[in-house]
Amino acid sequence: KVVFTVSPIRHLANGAHGNQISKSTLLLGVDALAREMPESVVYFPAYEIMMDDLRDYRFYTADMTHPSDVAVDYIYDVFRRSFMTDDTRDLEQQCLKLSRRLKHRHISATTEAVDGFEAGTQAMISELVAAHPELHHVLHQ
Repeated sequence: KVVFTVSPIRHLANGAHGNQISKSTLLLGVDALAREMPESVVYFPAYEIMMDDLRDYRFYTADMTHPSDVAVDYIYDVFRRSFMTDDTRDLEQQCLKLSRRLKHRHISATTEAVDGFEAGTQAMISELVAAHPELHHVLHQ
């Protein structure tokens, strides 16, 4: 399946009306594809979520064009609940935990502590690859 969406970022180079025309054109195109190939094409309404659920300007950054972090998190949460299984959400959490470990910088730890932390990180990578071999190329770079 292919998931299409229309960006919730306001493209104002051609004005507000131009933004709406552009979004409408994209929506019509995706709608035609989804009707023609319903088994292959799915639409995720990121644009509509921003316009309807989060229509208040407090959900935009200071430039009044881009969604705020709160808006991005809200839209992503709807996406997660719509398309991810429980197993996928669990894997996502494991990957986020590993990502935080990989970004960690030791300030004043002992060599033993650093070695233990690194060993724990390598064990986590090994467990993830054992359970999800498709991640091997990503985790062993």
